[in-house]
Amino acid sequence: TVLSLSSNSISFTHVIKAMEPLFSALASYLFLGQRMDIRVYLSLIPVVGGVIMACAGSREFSWIAFLAGMGSNAFFAVRGVVSKLAMEGNRGDGGGNDED
Repeated sequence: TVLSLSSNSISFTHVIKAMEPLFSALASYLFLGQRMDIRVYLSLIPVVGGVIMACAGSREFSWIAFLAGMGSNAFFAVRGVVSKLAMEGNRGDGGGNDED
């Protein structure tokens, strides 16, 4: 995110970051095998289309900012999935540290 912000305008970075829900849905499927309801995927179509239109029409388009923002989206999505896995793994132990 910081590289994207330093390479382009704040508004352009925020447009790219709007794709994070798509990356989260993909990461959930790839790492957890979790399929979302079809309505979730359908609701992502306007988001993806809007980002494509905004980037295509941007005079300030920068590949560095675009790729950095997309990479940030991917890492944030994976972080969310790993956090979910960690939370589910800790559910059965009572939440305490009883390894004495």
